[in-house]
Amino acid sequence: MSARMVLVGRLAVVLALTSVTLHVVATFDLPLALALGMLVAAAACLSCVPALWRGGSVMTWSMAAGVNVAMLVVHGVAMSSMTTSSSSSSGMAGMADMSAHDHAAAHASGAGWDLMHVASVVAGAEVLLALGALATLAVAALRRRREVLAPA
Repeated sequence: MSARMVLVGRLAVVLALTSVTLHVVATFDLPLALALGMLVAAAACLSCVPALWRGGSVMTWSMAAGVNVAMLVVHGVAMSSMTTSSSSSSGMAGMADMSAHDHAAAHASGAGWDLMHVASVVAGAEVLLALGALATLAVAALRRRREVLAPA
């Protein structure tokens, strides 16, 4: 494994541990069933850490990307239900009625940030990092194949 991939893997570990921390902190304000779900999500983040620390494999990076895409979907559904059902109590009143541009502008000004939003940003960063790592591994594999097939 190249030194660059090990460094990228270690950055992914930092992001994964950040996700774990956010999920564990979120359990303090949730009913037991949801808290257990958060702990399962945290365990899913931890499952890739050892392999990512060593630079990861195609399987590890694919799993990291898949888990984080699933997390983004769950977060999107949860945030959508929060804005439509109990907007005033969750501090997100009116966010569902905003255009994407206005919604982003509200967040840029500091409004509407909570643990779920921060965790979504971390998960998005993890997806982008995993896709970049997979692309790098694919290019490296193609180069090796070309070297093997090239006439001597």
